[in-house]
Formats: sequence, C-alpha cells, structure tokens
Amino acid sequence: MQKTDKDSAPLRDGAVDLETGIVGVAASPELRTRTLFQDRFVGVMRAGHPLSQGKVTLARYASARHILVSRRNLEKGPVDDALASHGRARHVATIAGGFSTALALARGHA
Repeated sequence: MQKTDKDSAPLRDGAVDLETGIVGVAASPELRTRTLFQDRFVGVMRAGHPLSQGKVTLARYASARHILVSRRNLEKGPVDDALASHGRARHVATIAGGFSTALALARGHA
C-alpha cells in the first residue's frame, strides 16, 4: 500500500505492525526504528541522451530536463536543495509518483 504522507498514526494505533520507508531525523520517540540498508541517488537517462556522452558536469546536469520522483507530488526535493546550494536550479519537466513510472517516462514508454 502506498503511503502518501509521513504520519505514523497507523503504527501508534496498531492498524499496521511494520512500516518501511525513509525515516526523518525527528521520528516519534515511541516508535523503534532500525536501518535496513543505505541507499544512494543514481541518474538514469534514455539511450542516446546527450548526458550519456562526456563528463556530466553540474552545469550540464542542471540544464537537462528532469523527471522528479515524488510520492507526495512535491515540486522540489533533496536534489533541488543540493543544486541551490551551488547556485543552480534544474528544469523539472514532469513529476512521477514512483521510480517505475519515471523509468518508463525516460524510455518514452509512458
């Protein structure tokens, strides 16, 4: 089941026994958390995309059209914060609700 917010009420109320996801720095003190794994950001592009040739510089990366993955339909995310810290912004062409949809869009099959 997709969870669209960070509300932990279903766990506290006993409606669910276990939740997996990204835990913020301010998890509720009555909840126990355990790191299952650490993830990393990766960039994916269609075959033949201009960024697939040569070095991916900050300027080239920022100037490309991006698909933002946001389960909460937010228009900005951690990548945008990192770019802003370098005085850059990216062009988000569309927002996808999950990575499968984003990959299909990048391939041109959605």
